[in-house]
Amino acid sequence: MNSDLFGMICSIIVTVAVLFITGHVIPVLKQRLGEDKIAEIERLIELAVRYAEQIYTPEQRAEKKKAVREYVYEKASEIGMTDKDIDILIEAIVNEVKKG
Repeated sequence: MNSDLFGMICSIIVTVAVLFITGHVIPVLKQRLGEDKIAEIERLIELAVRYAEQIYTPEQRAEKKKAVREYVYEKASEIGMTDKDIDILIEAIVNEVKKG
């Protein structure tokens, strides 16, 4: 029972943190890299997330995340994005995909 409550609290904290960071990081990235490049990376992340959702089961969460990250890191590193920038965009888009 306590672990369920702890898990729920952690999930809420992570969600709030991702939303807060996303609100601040995405505008900075757009300014630094240009909106066209960010839009392209966001599109690639969304495609990779949707692909992973179809291919992997919910129990394979780690595998899904790894597959998305590997694909996106390869593409985004070519335009100078850091791993942290990519992780933030991935989390934001996963959140949007789950809502939609």
